[in-house]
Amino acid sequence: MQNTASRNRRGIAVPIATMFMILIIILSIAFMIYLLHRVSEISKTGVQIVKEEREKIEENAELFVAKVSIRNLSCNITLGLLNTGSVTLTASALYVFLVQAGNYTELYSKTISLSSSPGELLFINITGLPYVTPANTTYYVFKVVSTRGNVYTAYWRISTPMAYLFISPPLIYSGCRGSAWLIVINNLTEPLFDLTASLNYSPSTANITISNATPSTIERLPPGATAVFYWNFTALSLDTTNVTFTASLTSFNVTITSNKTVSVIETPKISSISVKILLNETLCRSGSWVIMYVNVTNFGPNPVEDVLPEISMIGVWPNGSLTVSYTLLDTTPQIIAPGNYTIFRYNLTCSGTGKAVIFAYAYGRDAATGHRIVSSEAPSQMLFVRTGGLLSCIIIAPSTVITTSTPPGYNVTLVVKVRNIGDVDVYNVTPTLSLTASGGINPDADIVLGPIPDKVSVLPPNSEAVFKYIINVTGTDDTRIYVIAVVAGIDYFGSVLSAKADETLFVRGLMVAVGLNITYLPGNLPPPNTVTILYGGTYAKANLYAYKPPYFRVLVNITSPFRRINFPTPVFINFTELLQELGISGTLDVNSIRVLNATTLSEIPYNYTLVSGFDAETNACMWIVFPANTTPGAVSQVYIYFNILENAVAVPPSKYYNVSYVDDSGSSLYDTYYYIVLKSPHKFYPKPPDQVLTDDDSTVSRPLPFSFPFYGTSYTRIYLSTNGFMRFTRPDRTWRTTPYTIYFTPKDLIAPFQMDLDSSSAGAGVYEGQLTLYELSGIYYYYYMNYFLYPNDWAIFEAILLESGDIVFSWNRIDRYYGWSTDCQYFYAGISRGNNIDYLIISTSDPTLTVPVSMYELTSVNVLFIYKPNLLTTIGTPEIDYNAPFEAIYRGFFNYTIIIYNKSPDTKWQVRFSFDRLVTAGVVKNFTVVVYNATYSHKEIIVEDNQIIRPIPSWFTIAPQSEAYVLIDVSTTDEFTVQLYLEAKIAYRDDLYGYVLPFTVIVNTP
Repeated sequence: MQNTASRNRRGIAVPIATMFMILIIILSIAFMIYLLHRVSEISKTGVQIVKEEREKIEENAELFVAKVSIRNLSCNITLGLLNTGSVTLTASALYVFLVQAGNYTELYSKTISLSSSPGELLFINITGLPYVTPANTTYYVFKVVSTRGNVYTAYWRISTPMAYLFISPPLIYSGCRGSAWLIVINNLTEPLFDLTASLNYSPSTANITISNATPSTIERLPPGATAVFYWNFTALSLDTTNVTFTASLTSFNVTITSNKTVSVIETPKISSISVKILLNETLCRSGSWVIMYVNVTNFGPNPVEDVLPEISMIGVWPNGSLTVSYTLLDTTPQIIAPGNYTIFRYNLTCSGTGKAVIFAYAYGRDAATGHRIVSSEAPSQMLFVRTGGLLSCIIIAPSTVITTSTPPGYNVTLVVKVRNIGDVDVYNVTPTLSLTASGGINPDADIVLGPIPDKVSVLPPNSEAVFKYIINVTGTDDTRIYVIAVVAGIDYFGSVLSAKADETLFVRGLMVAVGLNITYLPGNLPPPNTVTILYGGTYAKANLYAYKPPYFRVLVNITSPFRRINFPTPVFINFTELLQELGISGTLDVNSIRVLNATTLSEIPYNYTLVSGFDAETNACMWIVFPANTTPGAVSQVYIYFNILENAVAVPPSKYYNVSYVDDSGSSLYDTYYYIVLKSPHKFYPKPPDQVLTDDDSTVSRPLPFSFPFYGTSYTRIYLSTNGFMRFTRPDRTWRTTPYTIYFTPKDLIAPFQMDLDSSSAGAGVYEGQLTLYELSGIYYYYYMNYFLYPNDWAIFEAILLESGDIVFSWNRIDRYYGWSTDCQYFYAGISRGNNIDYLIISTSDPTLTVPVSMYELTSVNVLFIYKPNLLTTIGTPEIDYNAPFEAIYRGFFNYTIIIYNKSPDTKWQVRFSFDRLVTAGVVKNFTVVVYNATYSHKEIIVEDNQIIRPIPSWFTIAPQSEAYVLIDVSTTDEFTVQLYLEAKIAYRDDLYGYVLPFTVIVNTP
């Protein structure tokens, strides 16, 4: 039992021991695991600490002040934070301290969260910091703390920079220009912000204009940097011995100044030079050269050194074909003494065609003052480059000559038309005609008369000359006349020119067509007893005419003691008296008037103004204006051609002259013994450099460069007034204008714009210059004025006085037409002799006067007063010209004449012609139907130069109990047949036709 019990106890202990062992093992394992975990935690913490310390070391940044703005004693500051490390930086806090004498005061703190990658720049804005007056011991401290505990610091110290002022030139004088420089040096360790500068002067009695500072603002000036502000100034007047300039520099309400005192000296007298240019030839052949002379004159008071000219050129040519190269032949700089001149030469080589405008100026150095001098004017010359003259010619003759085989035969008119197709004048153009006859019986051809004229002295480019011959021809149908014309001439460059033309004339024996009467009449009115009234039948007679309407002409002689080129020349013509002298009654055809050069018979453009009460039959009076050239001691001649409606109906000229006589009212007020007034295209000359008069109600006496005739008296001086007029006998400051019977007509004056004016604005005043117009020397006065009490309104105009006594007014800007007071309520423009009788008021705002130029028209026209004693025109005796240049040869034509009679006592009728068929075996040169009566005509051209026109028919009205004529005009070289229709209806009633009458015209030519 004991053993059994013992065994039982051992049996229990063993499991218990085993459990304890297992428990111990489990606890040991758990402890070991705990120990391993703790060791791992300790190891991980160490690694983290090492990593964080490493990252803290790798984090780096630069904090700096980027911008500062101070407004109302409050600072707004922008900080820049540049991540210069290799890890991401996160800013967590911002602090601002004010340090004063070593004491820190916290102004600002804020928790922030801003991150930046390596190399990234952050901006942090701080607003509302208090502004502190600058001091050397006062500054701001800015601190930014990162999440890793790093602290980044920046400083900003408010300090005063260094500034220095420099003035150039070191000595100034009235009229000089100079510059001022302010040098600003930031000698601190912090940047400066918002720098501005200003410049003033003293004493205030000086008058100096100063420009704005450049630059106007400098936002940031880094430490050690330098900034420059500069100004330009002009010393207008100086009445002191010294001038002190003060420059003020402001940076954040901190102002520092820098002064510079300069001495005032007497205004130096600087020499002036002028340039004139002259071409030895203004016309150059392409491929050749001309010499240009440049005259440089020194007006003193000092010598001028190192003088050389310069030229520039503007070419005007088609397709860029003109080239002009130039070489200065005198290349050595010259010294010109006061009052002397020197001449430089240029060689101009030309190629192509066109024109070049050449400008020249000169420069040098004043030997006494050292100033660089440039001529104040740039004169110009125009050089024309041409290839030369070139002639062409044709022979105008009837293709068929009607004659007999036995003498004396018949005379035929031939015309040799010569044209200058070159680009320069051709001189002494002369034709030679040779005739050869062959074939048939008694072939012969001889020159009976010609050439007429025997030569043409000058044939301009693109102009024609007509030479007439009368030849006598005999022969039969087999005869041929061979004509050869040779023309010769010499062009402007001296080259001998020639041209040749030939023509063959066919001869036909003289025949008369059956049923036709051959009649020669001086005109084309239907002859009596050759017509039948249409309403009584459809028959009308036919006649063959040889017709050339005569022209009338009168010679006008023009003389002048001055050379004038293309000068507007007015002539008063009474065509009614001229026709009476010829014993001819008729109605002037205004469209027939032509003005021709009496030598070359080339047309001259003209304009005309009808007089008041003009009547083409009883009072055909008018002013004719055309350009003319005069030479002292010579007579310039033109023909004025004209005709009457009874001879022919003319067409107007293709071009009218652009200058006209302004007195369209016919008043004798504008046709005095001394002056005639013309209206010209607007031309306004630029303001000259010399100002001779300023201020209000001022006057000055000025010399004239020539003796100027005015109403029969010559003057060498003139008194200018700021109030828009000038006088010869006495100075005059009068500002009143109204009434004109007190302030205009009793005075000797030239008034382009008489009004109360002044020169209140800068640059306003009266300027004087010289010019050349129509090759006449002239002086002009340029008024650049304000109105009294209206400083913002301008009156800009000018008056030109020419040596011939002619006067030109031109207006550029007129802002007001009425003055400030009833005493100067109206302006007046014109001239007056001063005797209350001879005066011309050509424009005014006075409503009581009727003037030819409206005040609103002033700035679009020029007005030219022509001095009649220096331009004499005389009218010769009228004559009949049966060989006028407007008809090359006589023409043959057939005439059918019909009379239509309206029998109705009170109803108007209308008629018209329409065209149907045309059958022809040859050439129809012309086929025209004309319906006409005493006051009206209508022409319908059906065939012209063998081309069918097919016109749109127009209705022609016939009054009750009245007649109308129908003229069918045919010019042909062969037979033809045409179908026409005459339509008639009650006037203005398209539904009431009377009848449509067809009839046939058959022409059988001889």
